[in-house]
Amino acid sequence: MLQYKVNYFDVKWLAEPIRMILSYGQLDFEDRRFTDAEWKTIKPTTPCSQAPFLDIEGGKRLAQTKAICRYLAKQTGLVPENDWDAARCDMAVDYADDFRNNHNFAMIFFYTEGEAQKLGLDKFLEDAPKFLANFEKLLKDNGSNGFLVGDKLTWADIYVSHTLSVIQETLKLTGNDLSFDALPQIKAFIAKVEAVPSIAAWIKKRPKTDG
Repeated sequence: MLQYKVNYFDVKWLAEPIRMILSYGQLDFEDRRFTDAEWKTIKPTTPCSQAPFLDIEGGKRLAQTKAICRYLAKQTGLVPENDWDAARCDMAVDYADDFRNNHNFAMIFFYTEGEAQKLGLDKFLEDAPKFLANFEKLLKDNGSNGFLVGDKLTWADIYVSHTLSVIQETLKLTGNDLSFDALPQIKAFIAKVEAVPSIAAWIKKRPKTDG
């Protein structure tokens, strides 16, 4: 068995930061993707009845995306050494979750359709500029190096860049455009993270999915 196994549906969404951190650290992992039907059987075996979850060699199993990311980030040198910068990473990541969860975006996209979906997405898009402006502010406040915290890549950069990208990608599937053209800091930030060689290699080979 490989040291790590990532367990999730065949989409990026909540599991992709985990896959990206493992790829950054060049840690071999099994990328297990299951169907909705298979999940019904798997769900009772998980720590929190939720996915994603991570299997670790030795029979350990960990759930919750951010808990998994923090654990792996410590294994791969992606957590700042001082408590203040580590807290700033948590702040950026939690704010990314606030953005993704605003108006129950995922529920609207995956589980509604027609007029109900349109109304929900309209509300999400109405609020999006204030969230994006604050991400730009976080980047600017950290200086001109293109990172959210400190002067080198952290797990917050991976988590936040993915969240912004997957929201943009998902909205395109509904005919909506969340353009970053007027947000140069964000656009450059995402490109910078995705250009890290080991992350770029993962992005190139990962399965093509809708969201």
